Amino acid sequence: MRFRGMAAFARLSYSRRRAHVLAVEGAKEAETRQRRVADTVRELRG
Repeated sequence: MRFRGMAAFARLSYSRRRAHVLAVEGAKEAETRQRRVADTVRELRG
């Protein structure tokens, strides 16, 4: 389900959400950003 990852993200503490966002925003290359987003979603769906 598409929104399952979003629901899991919403349940995280503020600091954990911020850590994920900063990791994605900190990537210089588009491919790196895409990979980090995919890794985060995979982790949240666990």
